[in-house]
Parts: sequence; structure tokens; C-alpha cells
Amino acid sequence: MRGRYQIKLLAVLLLCLPFFTIPAPAHAVDNLLDVDITVEITADGSAHFTERRTHIGDEHTEFYKNIGRLHEKMKIEDFWVEEGGVRYQEQPEWNIKATRGEKAGKFGKVNYRNGSVDLAWGLGDPGKHTYVLHYTVTNFVLNLKDSQAISWKFINDKLSPSPQGYQLTIKSPRFTPTNVSRIHVFGNNPDVDYVNSQIFVRSEDALYQSSYLVLLGKIPAHTFSTATNLDVTFDELEKLNFEKRDVNFQGKPRWYQQFFAFIGEYWLYFVGAAGVLFVGYSLVSNTGNGKMFISKSAHKLRLEPIKDEGTLISKSARKKHVSSRVPELDLPLLWELTEIADDEKFNALVRENFVSFYLMKWTLAKTVFVVPPGLENNLGSDLALKFDPKKISGMTKAEAKVYGYLIDAAGENKILEKSELKKFVKNHKKRWGYIIKDTEKEGRNRTQDRNLSSKISVSGLHEKLRILSSAGAKEYANLVGFKNYLESFTLVDEREISEVGLWKTYLTYATAFGCADRVLEQLRPLVPMGLADIGVDAENLIYTTDWSSILSGDSSYYSTYDSYSGGSYSYGGSGSSGGGFSGGGSASFGGGSGGGTR
Repeated sequence: MRGRYQIKLLAVLLLCLPFFTIPAPAHAVDNLLDVDITVEITADGSAHFTERRTHIGDEHTEFYKNIGRLHEKMKIEDFWVEEGGVRYQEQPEWNIKATRGEKAGKFGKVNYRNGSVDLAWGLGDPGKHTYVLHYTVTNFVLNLKDSQAISWKFINDKLSPSPQGYQLTIKSPRFTPTNVSRIHVFGNNPDVDYVNSQIFVRSEDALYQSSYLVLLGKIPAHTFSTATNLDVTFDELEKLNFEKRDVNFQGKPRWYQQFFAFIGEYWLYFVGAAGVLFVGYSLVSNTGNGKMFISKSAHKLRLEPIKDEGTLISKSARKKHVSSRVPELDLPLLWELTEIADDEKFNALVRENFVSFYLMKWTLAKTVFVVPPGLENNLGSDLALKFDPKKISGMTKAEAKVYGYLIDAAGENKILEKSELKKFVKNHKKRWGYIIKDTEKEGRNRTQDRNLSSKISVSGLHEKLRILSSAGAKEYANLVGFKNYLESFTLVDEREISEVGLWKTYLTYATAFGCADRVLEQLRPLVPMGLADIGVDAENLIYTTDWSSILSGDSSYYSTYDSYSGGSYSYGGSGSSGGGFSGGGSASFGGGSGGGTR
């Protein structure tokens, strides 16, 4: 009986098997391979957009671009779409619910009550297509109280699919090699150039859902006859774009932000409790800004792997170890190596002399010039520094951001006095904080790229702990030894130092180590000809080491800004720098969220 029952059960299962076997659905394809945007600005301040989008897809019916946050003077006009030189047919009443076949070869607009608009077009047959959008934004350029500006969101966040790369070109017959300045990019980390009177922004990396592209740039007043007026200066607009909060076009908090701020006053105790919980959690976790709030035992774990290999120099040996080998390190790497090695004093020293390190390097390389009082528009009673925006080309990302910050502080004549820098720092604390963050990030990335660091898992930490590799430990030991070498430096082989030009390298590192005056005194017999070549005497050269205190003494110097990393600045002339802020751009126009296929 039992055998018969099993046979019947097996027969029933075999008969039902087709009903339980569901074929796996084919994987849907929806890829945006590239976005290429060209913007031509005419004399009236309007912008003509041409966007090429290369897409592969087989499941949706249309592509759309959402544009919002338009000033009352801005209008979207002359929208049309083409593919392969064939113009699509305009559909005055665009129906989102129409089928793929009904939308094929057609385009149209969807207008919303909040003033935003969707520019939509049909996808046509499944496969690869290159669609070309054309549209005009009237009064695109902004009139400010002291200048004009571009402040626009070119690529939205939450775009689906996100592009695998993009390029943006902005040009105008009214652009000159020098009249477009203070270019900032927010939302991701692209390369930025201003070359041949055109702005170029490029990224070969795929964008995340949270990534976007906002560009801000300054233009002299009256360059364009635009009708879009904002009652703010460029400095104020720039500051608003660096804010994380959403703002309206007058730079004030929106109504819902004011509402929640009011409600927040009555929930102070809850906010305080949340803060206590956050601080408690931070004590056993990585804050994400490169600083570790962890126990002493966890700090020891950071050092144990390289101690076992005998490559980590001990604290007791640090003062005695001497090395004359010049490190091949720049400032971000100095920060990161001393940070990971738990050398707090050394790390604080190179941070404190952060700006002076660059100023010494730039002065010796003729990238910055010391200007005596009364010469070249230096109206102060002290020495000043003259910057050249063209010199920014070829700098590292972190270095270019510092140079750009100081150029902006110098103003139109590009000559920076200490009083100007103090005032600028006071009004741009957050921006300096972003630069610090980006320098830290660059140091972390480059130590990993050069195999000077690695990561290990530690119980109780939700992120891996950074440690020095064997190569990193050796590089750190040489760095300590070279610092000791410069601190006790005396002229031994004068010929080698003068002929090879090592004295410039010695002075640059000595500035980071806080002993530049002593090293310069030792080198004084060797460097008169070299100083004459760069147009500065020894007394004026040492003046460059006295600027860091203006910035390092500010409370924002060690501040962290969680949503920001990187920054990009480009100036009139052939200046370029890579990188952009992963947050900000909140005071831009054209901003939408979403878009893509549907």
C-alpha cells in the first residue's frame, strides 16, 4: 500500500511540474552610455542647448529630461529632437501613457503646476540610439549686484539610468581668455578646464544616483543683456551654492525649512538625545572624515601588522633616526602617512604649515611672486603675494584648490595682502573646510594607489581600519629621518646642493616641518644667484612661511563637512583643475530631480 501511495504522489507531482516551472524573465537592458552637452550663450544671455544621449534599451517607452527651478524671466523654447539627422515629429499634447510604437519618432513637453517641465521623446525600436535634443533657455545668464553669473544644474540627480560618462562644453562669442572666472562644479568629481575661451567639464566615470552636475561661474557685469536679476553679489551666490540647505532664488530658506526650524525649537530635547547617541556611536566607529574616534587598542591594531615585519620605526627611535634621502611626497601624502602612523605631533606640524608649504613651493617655482609695498597695486604697508591664474594648469587637485582659494581672496588685481586673506577667510569658512576635506581624501586615495596603505577589519568598527603597508612604513620612517636631517642641517657638500638644485626642495620640505628659517640661514651662501633668478631676496622669501596662521588658526580648519569631497575651480586663461564637490549647488537654476526612461 505504501509503495502504491508513493507512486501516485510522484505521478501527481510530475503532472503539476509544468505549472510550477516559470521561465526566468529576460534581463531588461537600459543603459545611458554617454551624455554630451554643448551650450552656446548669445548676446542677450540666452543659452542654446544641444544634448547628445547615447542609449541602449528594450523595455521603456520614452526618455525625458526634467527642468525646474526656473526664474520668472526664464523660458524653455524651441525644443525639438532628432536622430541620425532626421527630425522627430512634435506632439503638442504629450501622452505619457501612450505605447512605445505610438511615441516612436515623436517628441513633446509635459508642463507641471510648479513651473517645471519634462522634455520627452519616444525611444523607438529596441537597441542602440543616439538622440540629439535642442532647446533654448531664455535669460540664462544671471545679473547680480556686482557681476553676472552662470548657475545651472545640467545633469539631475536620481537620473535613471545614470550616464556612464559625460562632457559639458559652454561657449560664447562674448567669452574672452580672462573674463570667465571662479568656476565651481558641484555634485560629482569631474575634470574642469577653461581653455580657448570655453568651459569644459568631463567625467569618464559612471554617476551614482545621488550624483549630479551644477556649474557656477563668474562673468563681468554687462557682458550679456540678460533680464534675470538677483539681488545678491557673486560672493553671496557662491556662498549659497556651498550651503547644503535648499534655497530659493533670493537665497532665503524655503517655507518648509522655516516651518521645520520652528517645530525644531520644541523638539530640542529629542535632538539633544539624538546627538548624544550619535557621539556615543562615533566613539566606536569611523566618522568617515579620516579621523578615527576609537579605543587605544584599536589604534594599536593599526600598527601591529607592520611592527611584526620590523618596518615600523618606534617612537623612541623617531628622534634619533636621520635620513638625507629626499621623500617623493607632496602635502596630501604627508598628511596621510603621519595620520596613519599615529604621529600626532608630526601630523599637526604639517597641517599647521599647510599653506606656507605651498607658498614656498610656488614662490621658488615662479608660480607666486612676492610684491613689496607700493609696487604693482600693493597698497598695503607689508609685502603681498601676486598670483597668476594661468599657473594653475598642471597642479594636483588639492594644490589647485588652495591656489584658487587664494586667487579669489586676492580679488581682481590678483595681489593678496594678509588683511584681504583674513577678511576672505572670515566669509568663506566652509569653503576652506571643503578644501581640507579634499586634501585628506586625496591623501587617502594616493597612499592606496601607491600601495603605501591597506585596510583591515576590526571588531566594533563598521568601516575597515587604515594601516601602513610595509612600503608605507618605510616611507614614513624616511620622512621622519629627513625631518631630523633638515632640523640639524649644515652645509657639507655645497657643490651637490647648488648644482642639483636641491636647495629648493630642502626649503619646501623645511617649510612643512617648521624649520625653513634655519635651513635658509645655512643655505644663504649658496642661493643668492638662485634667489635673483626668482626675483626675491632671502628676507622676503621667508615671508611666505608666515601665512598659515591666518588659516590654521581658524576654527573651520579642522572642521568636517560630511556631504562634501573634492572641489573644482578654474579661472580665466588656460587654467584647469580636476575634481568637484559631491554636494552643494543649492542656489542654482534648472535644477530638477529624476529623469531618464519611463
